[in-house]
Amino acid sequence: MAQELELQNDVWQIGINPSVGGAVTHGRVMSVAGPLDLLRPAGFMGRVTACFPLIPWSNRIGNGSLEWGGRHYQLRLDDEPGSSAIHGVVRDFPWSVTQADTLTVGLGFVSRDHVGINWPWAFAAQLTYHLDGPSWTVTTEMINLDSEPFPAGLGHHPYFSRKLGGLRDEVLLEVPCSQAFDLVDNLAIGPARPVEPRQNFQRARGFGPTVTLDDCLTGRDLNKPVRLIYPNSGVVIKLEADPLFECFVLYVPQGGKDFFALEPVTHANNGLSLFASGVNGTGAFVIEPGQTVKARWSLHASYPTAF
Repeated sequence: MAQELELQNDVWQIGINPSVGGAVTHGRVMSVAGPLDLLRPAGFMGRVTACFPLIPWSNRIGNGSLEWGGRHYQLRLDDEPGSSAIHGVVRDFPWSVTQADTLTVGLGFVSRDHVGINWPWAFAAQLTYHLDGPSWTVTTEMINLDSEPFPAGLGHHPYFSRKLGGLRDEVLLEVPCSQAFDLVDNLAIGPARPVEPRQNFQRARGFGPTVTLDDCLTGRDLNKPVRLIYPNSGVVIKLEADPLFECFVLYVPQGGKDFFALEPVTHANNGLSLFASGVNGTGAFVIEPGQTVKARWSLHASYPTAF
């Protein structure tokens, strides 16, 4: 098993565990007081990570049921209470290390090399984690190794800290998305519609102490970044993503949790099934035999002069 790797420069400390799904174990930004956990640190149990890749689909496939090319495919169900196939397959298998130094880590995955892959088609994937000054960039590639096309999607699932520099440093979130999907049991049931007030983060605002959100936002203004603003410390995180990432899943759990998830993803919850049934605008895509799909997202950290 590969050991945990770390990227580090004057701004970032990023831990990566190839053996646990190529996941990020910690993501810290530097301050005069030392490193601050921007991402929720990983726990000691397998699936508790700071950020993990979502391949070859993101979020959920309702009932694990997928129709494609006139055939029915039944995937294993693995969410609670066991009603969906969730978050792809690669987070449960080790990745191989293709490059490793203090600024870049490259990882590779081939589905045929593993037993129990919950996906009917063969594929490969590559991840590149790279630091360049104040920017941390994640590049994801997926390659169709099969003899036929298949529907697919990808994304990443970072967990961000709600408070960065102290009790009064509650995040303000800005997400330039004007639309959202109606969800039933966390599954999109049709095309996107305008955001409701509770989902509208087109202007930076906080969550409030009692809010619970689990929504899929879309209709992104590509000329504006996503921003996480920590007003007490003055840290601002700008999240930029390639146009292929059409959606952001925003998850703010109940019960006083000190984290939230903001996931750059290519398609809506249950988007593969909607796409296969002819619904437009889901963000799902078809990947042809031998084709590679590639997309990047990045976090850029800025600080007040006091830092």
